[in-house]
Amino acid sequence: MIIQSVATRFITRGFPPQSSAARTLSCAGKTWKVYLSGEIHSDWREVIAEGIQAKSLPVQLSSPNTSHEDSDDCGAIIL
Repeated sequence: MIIQSVATRFITRGFPPQSSAARTLSCAGKTWKVYLSGEIHSDWREVIAEGIQAKSLPVQLSSPNTSHEDSDDCGAIIL
């Protein structure tokens, strides 16, 4: 799966990339806000969230509604 491959690379290499001292210094004290949009049929969001938590990275994640039932019923709920 392409998405899991990207998520694994993101977690393995770290964020920001450890090879760039300038980027590491410029990120000190910041919290990154990352919106995880995309398909909802696999656990790629959880893989990323677990990696971020395991490395104690300063990242706040958000994502769209991933519940099929809620998404399908959205019109009926708001009207």
